[in-house]
Amino acid sequence: MFTDKAVVQERQISYHYNVHQLCNGVLAGMVSVTASCKNIDLWAAATIGIIGSQIYIQTQKLISRFEIDDPLDISEVHGFCGIWAIIAAGIFDRDKGLFYSGNSEQLGIQLIGAIAYSCWAALLSFLFFYSLKKNGRLRVNVIFEIIGLDFIKHLTNGEMAINILREEQRKDYLRKVHHKKIKLFQQGII
Repeated sequence: MFTDKAVVQERQISYHYNVHQLCNGVLAGMVSVTASCKNIDLWAAATIGIIGSQIYIQTQKLISRFEIDDPLDISEVHGFCGIWAIIAAGIFDRDKGLFYSGNSEQLGIQLIGAIAYSCWAALLSFLFFYSLKKNGRLRVNVIFEIIGLDFIKHLTNGEMAINILREEQRKDYLRKVHHKKIKLFQQGII
């Protein structure tokens, strides 16, 4: 059975599966297949989708590590998996793909397209967010940042307390795992 260690740990900590991650993992697979769906085989679609789901999981960890606020994981699903979809079309296409034709010309075209897509998105995002910052509309008040807009806008007090408790349990578990890894590293096991 295909399992992800992070999903299993999430289940062990919070006693429920994260439906948000599950749905986004499936959506990441579908986004990854979309660019090349017209001209790929079934096995290639499955491979592209599985790789796309793994890209989603890894970029979600990366975004989280840099503390970038993306509560719906839009950039991971549509941004990173979209780039993978563009590249996968150059690899798995039945007519011109690298895997079938052995020619890397289509892959090169797809890579140029992915770079152009990334530059265009970065430019437009910069212009949009820079204008918001200059007009004082990018950030909320400090008190709302501390409490969290998700709690203020969507949750009741009871749900807020439960979510805070779950988050603290998750942090405690991660601290314990981190300390175990440090001990194993110091002992030379890792």
